[in-house]
Amino acid sequence: MLFKVQELNTGATGYIVNLYTAKLPEYGLPSFCFNDFKSEYSNIWAKCKRDGVSCYVGFSKTDSETAQKKYLKTGKRGRPRTLVEGDPVSGHIHMVFVGSEKKSARKTAEDYKDSVNKRYKKRGFPVNISSMRSVSDGIELWDYVHYIEKQSFPVWSAGDFDFKDYLKRR
Repeated sequence: MLFKVQELNTGATGYIVNLYTAKLPEYGLPSFCFNDFKSEYSNIWAKCKRDGVSCYVGFSKTDSETAQKKYLKTGKRGRPRTLVEGDPVSGHIHMVFVGSEKKSARKTAEDYKDSVNKRYKKRGFPVNISSMRSVSDGIELWDYVHYIEKQSFPVWSAGDFDFKDYLKRR
């Protein structure tokens, strides 16, 4: 199933899922690290492939108000190194699940949120660490995808929808 930018702009709905642990200082929870992000991404990729939806995932350790992406030339051939500069915060993960007109991403996003909460409760976390909200297509979905792109590194996508192309066309 291939997605086109026009399909996203005509009725699709995105679902935002955020994973935070360090916003709960009274429990002394550690923040997410890059290895947590890699393991979460493998779970997301499998769910998106199974359900036929797309997801855009970013790992952030920077405050959104001060975040700026910079490219560092290392003197070697190839792609320059990407750095996100700004005020440091504890690690957290941002996600947007997007379906098409025919396939909704709501069930995938809810299943993922519930499985994360269940998994972290087994590890001893006393409260839910993930939250979900719905955004309609248009400016709010565009803003959140751009928000993830601006403050997160690395940013990975799963599914057939091309988020990089979506960002270029806006």
